[in-house]
Amino acid sequence: MINKADILTALNSRLGDRGEADIDKLIERVLLDITRNVPALRKEYTLGITVGVSEYDLAVLEPDIRAITEIRIDGGVPIDKITYAEYLERKAGQTTSGRYKPEAYCYYNDTLFLSPDPDTTYTGTIGYSSYELDADNIGLSNIWKEAVICGCCKKYLEDIGNMGETNWQFYNGAYDKEIASNMDLQSKKESQGQMKYNG
Repeated sequence: MINKADILTALNSRLGDRGEADIDKLIERVLLDITRNVPALRKEYTLGITVGVSEYDLAVLEPDIRAITEIRIDGGVPIDKITYAEYLERKAGQTTSGRYKPEAYCYYNDTLFLSPDPDTTYTGTIGYSSYELDADNIGLSNIWKEAVICGCCKKYLEDIGNMGETNWQFYNGAYDKEIASNMDLQSKKESQGQMKYNG
């Protein structure tokens, strides 16, 4: 299992002691990015959205969901992610005549909340991860450790505006290389498993 403390130590060591102590959001952004871009880690669930129904118990509908990476309505662009407080605020100001195509979602206590309430039936495609996108409980295997470290270095340098820096160029390339390498490894494992199964 990948340890947050190891990532923090590596980030401070590789980028020169930056004195960073809290990198939770950075790690979570990298985990989300990896999940969105690696087909073997990305899963999808199709949700039938009903007129006027904005709450869906995903623990019952798809118990494998641990974190939502995106939601698309009828194949469109991903809708916005909002907090539960923002959802409640929007819901309080909504009337029956205020139903439209959902533009935002919140995932809270295994429940999906859509805003605004749907005005007709839609198909929601939920991109999700079966592992937590949580810095304190990184569910990826150790083969992803270097990718997570390089991704954190890259995103940290982006956050402080140093994208022209040689370090950013190095970590941008290293991050992409680590992801590609792990995808190749995953593909080889799958084809070997298929060969054993067919053999």
